[in-house]
Amino acid sequence: MNFKHLVLVFGGLILGLIVVLSWGCQQNQPTAPETSENLNTASSKTRATSYSLRARSTDGAGHVNLRINNQTVTSFTLGSSMGDYTASSSLEGDIIVQFDNDASDRDVQIDYLSVDGDYRQAENMSYNTGVWQDGSCGGSNSEWLHCNGSISFGNTPSGSGSTTTTSGGGGGSNVNYTLRARSTDGRGQVNLRTDNNTIATWTLGSSMSNYTASSYNTGDISVEFFNDATDRDVQIDYLEVNGDRRQAEDMPYNSAVWEDGSCGGDYSEWMHCNGVIGFYNTP
Repeated sequence: MNFKHLVLVFGGLILGLIVVLSWGCQQNQPTAPETSENLNTASSKTRATSYSLRARSTDGAGHVNLRINNQTVTSFTLGSSMGDYTASSSLEGDIIVQFDNDASDRDVQIDYLSVDGDYRQAENMSYNTGVWQDGSCGGSNSEWLHCNGSISFGNTPSGSGSTTTTSGGGGGSNVNYTLRARSTDGRGQVNLRTDNNTIATWTLGSSMSNYTASSYNTGDISVEFFNDATDRDVQIDYLEVNGDRRQAEDMPYNSAVWEDGSCGGDYSEWMHCNGVIGFYNTP
């Protein structure tokens, strides 16, 4: 082999070594971690709408419900001076404030309802079934509710409910509730609460009935009885959570049942005192 052949062979070996080393470096390059920018999994995220009602009742005992899409979000008993009453909800739809306990010398005056900071003046609302106008209940453009009825405050903001985002993790989903319950005098009131937030408030009739609500809130679930009075008790048959029927008598936490001479016990349908029954957690 002459000198020229040696040079060619040696050069070929060097070139082959370079190719092998280059391929090995490429195989050892770290893979870029997956981020929210390169994942295509869609999940749901919820943004609750905030409400602030400024109102009063002439006798300090007027009762109103904040309702969205025909579901009660919360209820307030209004003082005699203008005050602010706040709530939040992920429900979407038409918004009304409903006056439901009209009595002699009892009227409700609503200044405004703030919806995510959008101040909606009651006197600018065209739908008011509670104002006394032209000799009967019902009219428009007034702060006043003289009769049982409601003022419509338009709709929830666009996009206030469930929105879609790009994310690697799972998102929350809407939980549906059905409460079957009654009160002995037809006037017992209960709150459905999740993670210490009131989802809905109901006045229970004297016969067993179903009361429904839905929410994106997650956490521990309870039903709270809060207006105990003489000859007024609440009986809860069950609470359904996304179809999972949870019998009240199977629940180990009941601070409202009368047992052993005091309020508080377990495994009972009855609420004799102000208190709560715990129904475990959301799914």
